[in-house]
Amino acid sequence: MNLEQVLRTHWGNAPSLAALVPLERVFTGPAPAGTALPLASLQVERQAVVVQTSHHHVYRVEVRWHVLAAGLEQVRQVTDQVRQAFHQAQPTGSDDQVLWLRFAGVHTQQHEEELWEEVICFQGLLALAHSLA
Repeated sequence: MNLEQVLRTHWGNAPSLAALVPLERVFTGPAPAGTALPLASLQVERQAVVVQTSHHHVYRVEVRWHVLAAGLEQVRQVTDQVRQAFHQAQPTGSDDQVLWLRFAGVHTQQHEEELWEEVICFQGLLALAHSLA
């Protein structure tokens, strides 16, 4: 599993979060047009390697969850649960190991009268194992 899949799986394993936004409305890229609200999409940026060992590369990462909902109260309810589920989380997958994630901020935007988006950001470190060649 890659980091995006690991984070999406972690979302599904958080019962209160999955109850607000079911996993079928959580995307690792842009949401398809016509998807019911609320929904979430994930954006991950791998930044420079901060440590390289004989077995791992450690990257600084920025994780952004984009949450769209029909109303400010609903979008904030979801992002509060995202913060609880991901702040200081260490979800693991077969290839990527999250060493730590920390809440870094949230940005709120109103798109239309009742369409709100919050982008909740996390900073973290990611260890990727590499083969010895």
